[in-house]
Amino acid sequence: MVKIKEGQTPLNAARKLLMSIADEKKMKKMNKLNLKAKYVIQETTRGSAHKMFGPYHGKYVKYTAEELKKAKAGKGKITFTMKPVVKLVKKGSHQTGGAVSKWGGQSQWK
Repeated sequence: MVKIKEGQTPLNAARKLLMSIADEKKMKKMNKLNLKAKYVIQETTRGSAHKMFGPYHGKYVKYTAEELKKAKAGKGKITFTMKPVVKLVKKGSHQTGGAVSKWGGQSQWK
């Protein structure tokens, strides 16, 4: 389960959920590049309509040389090598198979 602050979009939640999935599977560093996930997000706030968002397709992508120069934090001490990329799957393409995940929807691990 991922908690999202007020005012965040479903795409922000999907990105955060992808990072959570990688942590749950204990994927470290460059192993995250092998992660490809397809999932649906369900709102669980009390009093909400429990809306479903997605399906989303998420994976990690290595930064290009140009992006690496900009991807630094902590006064240049921390350098990021990859980023999570999440896209909303088109309405016409539906998922077949997959297991139900504890994150509130179906997921397909590869």
